[in-house]
Amino acid sequence: VGTATISVISPGNETLELLVTVLDEDIIIGDCNGDGDIDVIDVVVLARFISEDPEIFISIEGRICADADRNGKLDNNDITKILRIIARLDD
Repeated sequence: VGTATISVISPGNETLELLVTVLDEDIIIGDCNGDGDIDVIDVVVLARFISEDPEIFISIEGRICADADRNGKLDNNDITKILRIIARLDD
């Protein structure tokens, strides 16, 4: 449950800001692929998404779950946070 701003850069290099509110109480922070688990698959999916792999798609809900540090953008800090969650070093 929460609100996130997602920045999208268009092919014309325009930055679009999307405000998304998720009402689903079953959101699992770190679960990028929506399978209900937080595991290394989520880390790999997010790393490939951040590196702009054209074969990877993460849904809007998945992007909200992927923003593990809750700063409104997807980056390497989220990967680190998810790895810390997997290792039980963070909640």
